[in-house]
Amino acid sequence: MKPCWIYVPCSDSKEAKSIATSLLSQKLIACANLFPNLVSLYSWEDKIEESSECALLLKTFHGVYEKVEQQIRELHSYSCPCILKIDLDGANSDYLQWMKAQVTLDSSA
Repeated sequence: MKPCWIYVPCSDSKEAKSIATSLLSQKLIACANLFPNLVSLYSWEDKIEESSECALLLKTFHGVYEKVEQQIRELHSYSCPCILKIDLDGANSDYLQWMKAQVTLDSSA
């Protein structure tokens, strides 16, 4: 079981908490970190935009990524949300064991 992070900027802390709570209740993630007051600069529809967002960092496993992505797409307010899976080489063994106990993995994970 290979751990990964999933990075998701959200419109605000309320949305980030809602997504994280849903994923936690479904046992799709072990933990979520919220980073409020994120300033994002990006190009959208040929204009440079600036937004205040809340970054969401989710800790889970590759085996449930598709389910996590599907849930984020259903719950996120953006028409084109950023959902980035970040591969991890590992984690300290006691934390990894805790993560495994928190996430319901398919037998294929």
